[in-house]
Amino acid sequence: MFAALGIRRRHLIFIKKYIYLVLFFPFLVSGQEWTASNDNFRASLFLSDKPEEIYSAWNYGEANGVKIEALDSIKAGNPFEAIIVFSGCQPNKKNKCKVVANWEIETFSGVSLGKVDEVPLWLNEKAPAQGQLQIAEKGVGLVADAQDNGYVIRVTVKDLISKLSIKLTQRVKVSDT
Repeated sequence: MFAALGIRRRHLIFIKKYIYLVLFFPFLVSGQEWTASNDNFRASLFLSDKPEEIYSAWNYGEANGVKIEALDSIKAGNPFEAIIVFSGCQPNKKNKCKVVANWEIETFSGVSLGKVDEVPLWLNEKAPAQGQLQIAEKGVGLVADAQDNGYVIRVTVKDLISKLSIKLTQRVKVSDT
């Protein structure tokens, strides 16, 4: 099974140029299920077997110093985390954003491992400056099981103020070695 992980607050710094380009120029990777935009609201879904390194670099590293590499496969028994990076949430009158996500994880064979709705990603937090990227407060973690062969992670990221939403999908294979 999977569980939503604890709240993680992140400073507003830029990350690697290629992620910035993906979020702000999505036509460069058009047709990709892991990144999308709806008007000015943009989001990307990344999988990592080293999420603490990403969060630490985001919080304490130098600007443009966060390296997020594609995770195509994960060794059975190892944990990994789905991480969302977004921009363009619409602030309310108090300059706060309300961004949530509906998560669904299933195996490659279509067996549902669970759904979690309305998970806060950036709820009543100060709106990021225009054009700045934000890492979500919560991600979803899972320990890979060899019996599953792989996972499909689907998330709908919703800006509750603008009423915009984005659907993202990532896949990861489970390997024995």
